[in-house]
Amino acid sequence: MALKDILEIIAADAEKEAEAILQAAEETYAARMEAAEVRAAQTRARILAEAQRAAQQEEARRLHRVKLENQRQQVQVQESAFLAAVRRAQEILAAARQRPDYEDILARLAAEALAHTDEPAIVVVHPDDVDLIRAILDTHHDQPQRVEAVETEEGLAPGVIVRSVNARVVTENTLDSRLQRSLPDLRPLLSDLLSEDQPGGRTPDERRD
Repeated sequence: MALKDILEIIAADAEKEAEAILQAAEETYAARMEAAEVRAAQTRARILAEAQRAAQQEEARRLHRVKLENQRQQVQVQESAFLAAVRRAQEILAAARQRPDYEDILARLAAEALAHTDEPAIVVVHPDDVDLIRAILDTHHDQPQRVEAVETEEGLAPGVIVRSVNARVVTENTLDSRLQRSLPDLRPLLSDLLSEDQPGGRTPDERRD
């Protein structure tokens, strides 16, 4: 075979090998580019998912803060309304001495307080109630022998304080003390009433359920 033919064969083989190498390189490049695009797409999807999750968490935190703030404001409104109602009740009770039936009220309060002890007792009232309580005690014949004395205390609310002579039993039965004892029951009742007035508040039927 002539040298020329041999060179042409070598050149053809080299060209084929070069083409094969170039094709392999292009395929490798294409595969790497495809893999890079897949990784980039996965990275974008992960970043978007993390961003969405973070946004949802922030929205949940924001809604939680708003809910807590609304609850705090509602509690403040209820507490303010409760305290205002208590102050108004105290004003009304403090004026009980002007009621036409105050003698009956004072008589019941004294009888209830005296019922807590069988021992000789001292009845304490506001100075304005001294004559009235003496008249009440004189009228109820089952009590005078148990009452050793009537004393006064400035600023005492309408009603009485009864203490045994030996001071072992002390019973305060004023209108204000009765109000104070009722506050734990009044507070949840007022909260329910205020909740009815709030948007989305429960109805009476819903509370019963």
